[in-house]
Amino acid sequence: MTDFETELQVFNKDVQRQTNFISTSRETGKRTFPFFNTNVKTLQTLCSYILNMYDIDSYPQDKAGKDDIHQKNSIVEEFNFRSISNHNDETAICRSNIIKKSVDYFGQPDHSFVQFLLYILLLSIDCDKNIKNCALDFLNSVPKLIKRNIYFFVDEILDNKYMVEDNLLQDLIILYGDEKLFKSYIKDIENYYPDKEKITTSFIQEYNKPNNCIANRVRNIQLSAFKKEAYFICTFFTLNEFINYKKLFGFSSGNKIHEAESFCIEFLEYFEGKYTNSYKLLGITSQETNLNTLKCFIQTELNKEEKVQLFSCIQKCFQLEMPSD
Repeated sequence: MTDFETELQVFNKDVQRQTNFISTSRETGKRTFPFFNTNVKTLQTLCSYILNMYDIDSYPQDKAGKDDIHQKNSIVEEFNFRSISNHNDETAICRSNIIKKSVDYFGQPDHSFVQFLLYILLLSIDCDKNIKNCALDFLNSVPKLIKRNIYFFVDEILDNKYMVEDNLLQDLIILYGDEKLFKSYIKDIENYYPDKEKITTSFIQEYNKPNNCIANRVRNIQLSAFKKEAYFICTFFTLNEFINYKKLFGFSSGNKIHEAESFCIEFLEYFEGKYTNSYKLLGITSQETNLNTLKCFIQTELNKEEKVQLFSCIQKCFQLEMPSD
């Protein structure tokens, strides 16, 4: 038996582990992208909440309206966007303005570039389960061959509507919900790669069983959400690599560094060099959309404070110094 098969037998007898594994709650469940839960399953939902709360300064009088706004308000406030309680806060307003401008410019909340900008803004959220901690925990745990081939795995996921039966990155993101299953699958990859059939057979069999925990986790959270998590992991991996690359040239040495606009555009160009059409990962795009479209938006539509806000989120996440004036 493989390590995963052995651990799976133990897992299938542990009701609490199974319950946590299929949970969509941020408190009990575990995801590589920790800000999704029952109410917020996609960044599109969060974006819609930000837009809904943009002009609201007080609760409505009726109970149904109050309950609806309360849920949206609490989520938007948690992520430091404009809400009822901080509707005069300059940083919250600035962050909401970036999203509103991007939706107005690109046309819809699920546009790839809107999603990208929202992802960058979420990098600054500081809590135990934040994007950086979960992404680094995942990336530092997986074998090097996963990171070396991350763009191949992501491309395969992007091109397939359904579960890709031998995509190791996809399997690991799903299994991240239980540490012991996750680590046992990693051992099998290290022991048996490149024999992907030996590594993945038991996982696929479990996924295809009705009412099995792996199938239920995917059903509860949705396969499309796990695909998004793969894209977020890829985005974080590339951003981390880009920053490490720039540090070789004194990026954080105390000298004057890039202004916020240049930094964002340089990263987009770096990402595109690593993965062609990288901008298509996070959402939908139109036929006219290309990398220059996003560059133009950053350069012409965002003011200085908004550009600096984008950079400050990356700066906080990766502990960089702010650009000099």
